[in-house]
Amino acid sequence: MESLNTNEPVEILIDFKSRGGIVETRLPRIEELIQKSANALRKAMSMIRYMAEYTVDTINSIEENNRPQKIEIEFGIDFDAEADAIIAKTGVQSSIKVKLTWEGS
Repeated sequence: MESLNTNEPVEILIDFKSRGGIVETRLPRIEELIQKSANALRKAMSMIRYMAEYTVDTINSIEENNRPQKIEIEFGIDFDAEADAIIAKTGVQSSIKVKLTWEGS
């Protein structure tokens, strides 16, 4: 099995959804789409990191003898033409489904 080298540059293009009532007046140039996709993906990964750190901080704020043995948090990240990446309901409408699992020691 090959491991993923995150240092290799990769262009990931995202199909952004438009919000209702917004009309796209022109198609973006490929360079714009590459940059917007990179920014949205970076924002999505930051959201995942923030949610993980926030979850750990919350768990650690609970007295040790009252902490649950296992916690799972599930959320979605959707890509939007105006907002880049946003937290969304999990399910078929989210672009990325994220599941964070924490197990106590």
